[in-house]
Amino acid sequence: MRPKLESSTAFTHQSGSARDSVGSATNRIQRPKNFPPGPPPVPIFGNLFHFNIKNPLKDFVKFAKQYGNVYSLFIGTKPAVILTGLTAIREALVNKAADFSGRPNNLIKDITEGKGIIIADYGLQWKEHRRFALMTLRNFGLGKQSMENRILGELEHLVAKLDKYAGSSLYPQTLFHDAASNIIYLVLFGIRYNYGDEILKVYVRLYTENTKLANGTWAMIYDALPILRSLPLPFKKAFDNYKTLKTLTLKMVNKHRETRVPGKPRDFVDCYLDELDKRDNGSTFSEDQLIVYIMNLHVAGTDTTSNTLLTAILYLMAHPDIQSLNFVLYLSFTLHLKSGY
Repeated sequence: MRPKLESSTAFTHQSGSARDSVGSATNRIQRPKNFPPGPPPVPIFGNLFHFNIKNPLKDFVKFAKQYGNVYSLFIGTKPAVILTGLTAIREALVNKAADFSGRPNNLIKDITEGKGIIIADYGLQWKEHRRFALMTLRNFGLGKQSMENRILGELEHLVAKLDKYAGSSLYPQTLFHDAASNIIYLVLFGIRYNYGDEILKVYVRLYTENTKLANGTWAMIYDALPILRSLPLPFKKAFDNYKTLKTLTLKMVNKHRETRVPGKPRDFVDCYLDELDKRDNGSTFSEDQLIVYIMNLHVAGTDTTSNTLLTAILYLMAHPDIQSLNFVLYLSFTLHLKSGY
């Protein structure tokens, strides 16, 4: 009879634990003391149901109007503070940068395994790689005339492409991503691709898909409900895309190695490989880190630039009067330059 008693006791304990877990999950989520205001969360899901699954970004603007530029949300049961507007963001990320330098455990961090620099934790790895990037990018023209010349050179290709399609339709998203990608590739690998190149198409498509997933509702669901992470839901595609990007980037690095001369760097990748040769096994520098680093710099150097250009084009299309005014200002400026004054 003794085994029965133990089994019964174990069942009672498990049932009690299950009840406690369910009870704690379904309890009302309370905002901590002095926490910013925000929409009321529901048990387990927090504020997930407050978002439009197709375009959650609009809801952030709506909440800012309702609760102010500093408000709070619950991603599942996890609290989050949302900053809106230049003043609030500058106060946190510039004036108190060290206090807000941490990174959350989220979809992108799991995909990259905390490597790279964008989503890496604030520590030795982040500090060393940030220092290396600033020094190396400056050596290759960041903030100097040589970088401006690279950008102007790519603009010539961009304008030629636009002229070719004058009077007909053109898909600008791919074009601007291609142009921005070429500028960063010139710094990273010393190469540029023709617009429409198949390799460039794959890179741009995968980066664009992952950026949309990372900024969408499925990423919030991934962060809020860990129990769903093993299911074949849309966020799984971000992991698959990332693996493909890593494989492609590794092939580029290996091909680049074939023509590399140690100690005579031609570009960012050569500089990193030279640094890797100098470091010992305990260093934060590694080949795997380089691959993720390249991907970080690519997406950081292309996504924001291309999206800014696309937004500007969209606003000009929506406001033809401003478009006409800009054209007049452009003509007067070019005439001024030609006149020599």
